[in-house]
Formats: sequence, structure tokens, C-alpha cells
Amino acid sequence: MRIVDLTAGTRSIWFNKREPGVVFLDIRPEVEPTFVLDARKTHLADNHFDMVVFDPPHANFGKNGKMSKNYGHHTAAEIKSLISDAAMEAYRISKPCAFMAFKWNDHDTKLESVLKLMSNYWRPLFGQTTSVRTMRASTTYWVMLRRLDSKGIDTK
Repeated sequence: MRIVDLTAGTRSIWFNKREPGVVFLDIRPEVEPTFVLDARKTHLADNHFDMVVFDPPHANFGKNGKMSKNYGHHTAAEIKSLISDAAMEAYRISKPCAFMAFKWNDHDTKLESVLKLMSNYWRPLFGQTTSVRTMRASTTYWVMLRRLDSKGIDTK
């Protein structure tokens, strides 16, 4: 099985941070990805991966904040653009029956709104709430999506 992590960062979601067979992508060289590439335009081969892992930035933190140092600074508009464009790129580099494991925290944007940004390419199958924060209300989700075919229909 060929797996690509579009926004690997520090690989905090991975049990094995050097999982064999996974291509780790990130735009930041300091996190030592397999390839320093932008998830919106990877230049990887078409129809290559069986699974896409996508844990995009989910909140707009201040430029000098601790979270920005760890994850980079992104405006809300940049985050939405990244999700939409990376979903299209993930579609291109994935096989027709591919799946996407998608992690999202609704800190600033609700899950339903984010899934709509990917709906031309990916359909949610099932998901799970993994944590709920009460100090500044937010919920983290994992969602499994399935790649649609070129006509926007589920592939078989």
C-alpha cells in the first residue's frame, strides 16, 4: 500500500515517525519531510497512492504565537485555499479507489464547511470525534473519505 501524508509536519499523528512506505510531505524543510513540497502542487505522479493522510492547519494563530512557531502562521483564507487546492491535488495523485484519512479541529471553521471544500473530489464515509476542548470550545475529528471518480461519482 502506498501512503502519502500531505502535511506531515512533526508527524505527531504517527506512531512510527519514520513509517516505511509512507511519503511525508511538508513545505518546511526544518521538519525533515521525505520531500519539501507544497500539498497544493506536489509534482508527484498521477494515480500513485492508495491512501492520503491530511492534517491541515486548522486555526489562525498570531504570527508570533507558540502554535505558529510549531505549525506556521496561516490566515483563515489561506487555510481554506490550502484545503480546497490540496484536496484537488490529492485526487490527482491518488488511485481511483483511494481513501483519505482527514484530521480536523473546528477551532475556527466547522467540519461540515471544510468537507464542502473537498466535496468535488472526496466523499466522507465515516468519522469519529477524538477530543473536545472546553476552555475555548472546539472538537477534533478524524474522518475517512473516499475518492470520487472524474464525474463526481463514487468509484467501485
